[in-house]
Amino acid sequence: MPENHLVDVVIIAAMEDELKELRKIASSSPGEKWSNHTDASGYPYFRRSFEHEAGGLLSVVAASASGQGEAAATAVAGRLIHEFHPRCLAMSGICAGRRGKVFLGDVIVASKVFKYDGGKLIARRDAGGHRVEEVLQEIDAYSLDPRWRKYLELCPKAWSEEIARDRPLSCDYQLRWLLYRLADGEDPRSHPGRRAHCPDFTETVDRGRSLKFLSKKGLRLIGKGRDHVADLRVRYPDGLEPDPEFKIRLGDLGSGTRVIADEEIFETLKRQNRTTLGLEMEAHAIGFIAEIERLHHVIVIKGVQDYADEGKNDHFRRFAARASADLLIRFLRRHLPMPAERIVVDGTSHRSKILGRPAPGRPYHEAFYVARKQEEGEVVYALKGLRPALVWGPKGIGKTWFLHAVRSQLLALEWQVYLFPIDLVEKRFKRSLLDFLQCLSRRLVDLVGGDWERAETLWAQAESIGETRAFDEVLEHHVLPRVVEVLVLVMDRIDDVLRYDFSDGFFVTLKHIFERGSSPLWSKLRLIGAVSTTPTRLSEQIDKSPFNNARQVPLSDFNQDQLRRLAWIYGLEFSVEDLRQLEHWVRGQPLLANLAMDEAVRRGESLSQLLLDPDRLFGHHLQSLKRQLKAERPELLEALMSIHRDPLCSIDPELLDELRRGGLVDIDGNECRLRCHLYQSLIR
Repeated sequence: MPENHLVDVVIIAAMEDELKELRKIASSSPGEKWSNHTDASGYPYFRRSFEHEAGGLLSVVAASASGQGEAAATAVAGRLIHEFHPRCLAMSGICAGRRGKVFLGDVIVASKVFKYDGGKLIARRDAGGHRVEEVLQEIDAYSLDPRWRKYLELCPKAWSEEIARDRPLSCDYQLRWLLYRLADGEDPRSHPGRRAHCPDFTETVDRGRSLKFLSKKGLRLIGKGRDHVADLRVRYPDGLEPDPEFKIRLGDLGSGTRVIADEEIFETLKRQNRTTLGLEMEAHAIGFIAEIERLHHVIVIKGVQDYADEGKNDHFRRFAARASADLLIRFLRRHLPMPAERIVVDGTSHRSKILGRPAPGRPYHEAFYVARKQEEGEVVYALKGLRPALVWGPKGIGKTWFLHAVRSQLLALEWQVYLFPIDLVEKRFKRSLLDFLQCLSRRLVDLVGGDWERAETLWAQAESIGETRAFDEVLEHHVLPRVVEVLVLVMDRIDDVLRYDFSDGFFVTLKHIFERGSSPLWSKLRLIGAVSTTPTRLSEQIDKSPFNNARQVPLSDFNQDQLRRLAWIYGLEFSVEDLRQLEHWVRGQPLLANLAMDEAVRRGESLSQLLLDPDRLFGHHLQSLKRQLKAERPELLEALMSIHRDPLCSIDPELLDELRRGGLVDIDGNECRLRCHLYQSLIR
């Protein structure tokens, strides 16, 4: 696993409700709020940072596997590991517990994870002639770091008390209380303690009847119920037995391939592993992929929902998921080691040094975004007026981060938003217009919770009705009817489509669907595009693009106020000389300004000091760019040299457009010049 970690922790929850409880718990922890995103393939995840107790920010990405089992957990964990390169992989959620060893709601921290139904099954007869089955387990997927085991053994008692505050009363306790009241001749319905001791009164009565403790009608103890109360009073002479105290347990977890409702399962496993405390379906996959990817840290924490027997229910599910998530976040904030350079030691600047920040150009992070309020407002205004918006600017200007910021504003309006980075779409979906539109429609159907199997049948007719019609039908019948307010399709790097033979067909399709916006159904669909090319290249043929009527929103270099804001984000003292030097060498180019400030934080020097030797400061960036130009596009390097010698020289328009898109030159009428002084180093 490479060391360029983009986040500290990836947390996987098996199901959406488990992820929801994680987000609820973590929302009350110090740090930022959760922001939702999609990865390069369109899969949703959530991201935020927490304050680490040692100082600095602990960055976390969390996602749901959207299904039980190893396959789902492996797929999601794998894609997030490859995108973010975390230092730690973790899982929270629910499991079944071993009756007598754990109680409902207890939290199990896996000291070891093994696959209990994936090994060899051996059947034999015992001395009495009875069949006995044993499973030879596969190799353990992971074992908890011994240091972390020690930390958990010394877990603060206050943690347990705080986590257990909203633990529900067990169904058994509520039933015992009800039976005791009836046995003592009291009416539990009017009893002053009913809400405190039997909050699930109706369900408890139903359970008492199903166990034949209560009469089918009315509310009376019958023979079996009276016998049960008598037995309880013999065994518990001091009165009503309370639920056991909440515990954090260290023990082994078994992973299986199916949901278990077998009260003898733990007895079977005991012959192979006496320390098994819980069973679930995904932890083995988490341990396995962490081993394959050579992650330094891995931890699995599960809350006990039931006992894997016929009496299992969801009464403790929410609490178990929430308790496991609560402990996980507390533990990581205290015990996941923080790199020394990311610990806050200087609180004298405008803000403590920003640690845990993403490297320049890395995935969007709300806390490190410099707002462009005017341009953001223009995009939202266009969408509200049913016009497409076209964001444009050269490479490195910050288009992708800008789109993420706009997306957050649209989500606040309770609109649905799908961010579609076209250059990151897999090559197999770019072979033809049919493949590309089918890929896009699948993601939109999934976004709104539609039925893809039904929608896919329309694509079987694509040869006869055409790709545009098939795409249209999917949107009309399987996407837009499920949109409550508005669905915004945000297409980042849309000019990437120009490289493919189907580009004309794609823009014609977009134009067709957005021309239908006059109807109430189709008016729900809005469009944002982002390009590095000049907007005219997308709209030069008026009959082939939806962008001929788009509101064009150009992004410019950062102004002085924005550069000061960026310096504040990085925790830098930003002097007049710093500003002068920065504008001289890179103007307000966002990527280069970020690179400069990131390096200033790393080296602990002022910007003006570093900019005395710009080649040293930007050396890696410049060398990488020059190597790329020499190897792949030497004609672009030659064009740069010509422009430097004569800003009015004649350059092939295609080459000129590529240089402008790459953020290397500015064009003003007939004059073309290097975008900033720094790029003179490229032509030496």
